[in-house]
Amino acid sequence: MSPVDVLWANPVTIKLTNGLEKSFSSISDALDFLEFEWPSRHGAYQNCAVVACRNALKKMTPPAVAREYFFAACLEAGFRPKTGTHSSLAAKGGALAEAHSRPS
Repeated sequence: MSPVDVLWANPVTIKLTNGLEKSFSSISDALDFLEFEWPSRHGAYQNCAVVACRNALKKMTPPAVAREYFFAACLEAGFRPKTGTHSSLAAKGGALAEAHSRPS
């Protein structure tokens, strides 16, 4: 039996390296992107995001945690979040906020 998809209250919208924007409103959308469309360079946050998304679909991890890891993986991969897409970790400061504020 496949897990039921979980929608996020606030989608994550990123600007891809080719300039196109892509929006993710559910954990399944994010997981599909992480597993099948991710750039060849995988990082620590990408790996954590895959695990968190899988666990969130099984109701073992809160959806907000999966969203945070996905957001962090996007920053780590060099994708730029669209204005209005927020991460609570970035809002609190630290590495995510620093990465978010770096010029392209």
